[in-house]
Amino acid sequence: MTRTYNGIVAALFIALLASPAAGANGNELYQWLQAGKKLLSSTRSYDGWEKDLERSALAEGYIKGIVDSSSGRLFCLPDGVTYKQLGDITLQSLENEPENRHHTASLIIIRAFGQKFPCTKK
Repeated sequence: MTRTYNGIVAALFIALLASPAAGANGNELYQWLQAGKKLLSSTRSYDGWEKDLERSALAEGYIKGIVDSSSGRLFCLPDGVTYKQLGDITLQSLENEPENRHHTASLIIIRAFGQKFPCTKK
């Protein structure tokens, strides 16, 4: 039994290592941000609001991860900027440049923030 279990665990581990490590793309990020926009504009619950809440949380988490890993190096956020603003900037970029939605979400976010909040040399 233990040998079979160890074999299954090893096979799963190898499968994970062999799978591509791809992050979300702009199309997915766009859907997540649209879900958040729909939630904010709704005055009452609707069918599918739970899924929209999940998608909105994914977008916020993705943006926060990019901010945590890249702020101060690839873009410089001003004091007081909110994650709602950052979500709006990202959504605006995706809406204004739909031809770029096939790129990775991280590239789209970094580019949008870099254009809005470039770091200035001191």
